[in-house]
Amino acid sequence: MPCNDVHTVGMVRKLDIAFVDRCGVVLESYRAVGPMRRLRCPRAVATIERFAECGTWFSEGDRVGLVAYAARRERKGPTR
Repeated sequence: MPCNDVHTVGMVRKLDIAFVDRCGVVLESYRAVGPMRRLRCPRAVATIERFAECGTWFSEGDRVGLVAYAARRERKGPTR
């Protein structure tokens, strides 16, 4: 972060892209963005991207967040 400008130069697969503000609100959302495109959102502080074939995606006004977690050690047998 910060990131408010992305491009798809050299990409073979289409991308879903969402621009997010400081509070985690999705400002702009794009689906299936093809190659050789550039998208900008000056108010955004972060960008979320993924391959477009993956199902539902964010809409403008949605709120997202990141949660830090410590990876659990692998345990043998069932967990409770």
